[in-house]
Amino acid sequence: MPAVAVPLQSITASNGSVPRNYDSFFVTPGIRLKLVPHARVSPSFSAGGGYALFDESASRIDGTHNTTRGTSGGAVQFGGGVDLRTPIKVEFPIGLRLEIRDLYTSKPTYNVSTGSAFQHNVVFSGGLVLHF
Repeated sequence: MPAVAVPLQSITASNGSVPRNYDSFFVTPGIRLKLVPHARVSPSFSAGGGYALFDESASRIDGTHNTTRGTSGGAVQFGGGVDLRTPIKVEFPIGLRLEIRDLYTSKPTYNVSTGSAFQHNVVFSGGLVLHF
């Protein structure tokens, strides 16, 4: 189940009522379609939906207290990636995974109008894959 946590995203704005920063957390279960799963290079595509949580800072850019904190809502994710098989073998063969995901979500409470109720959150990630 994909879960992404993004700590402390700073906000720069000329309007002082905007929060200084916010944290994000996304949980988006979904489905992944893996093409040629036993090949040395295996591309994949994913899509799913779930939950987005934003925690806006306690203070605004102008130094006053931020009273609007803790925004949550739905999230839709889609993305793609590639698995790379390597010659490394410990107990199991070990591979590498590189991914990009676009999480289309509600947005944090910025205290100003941004012209849209939704925002894109693009995440690049990578990791190890154990092949059983």
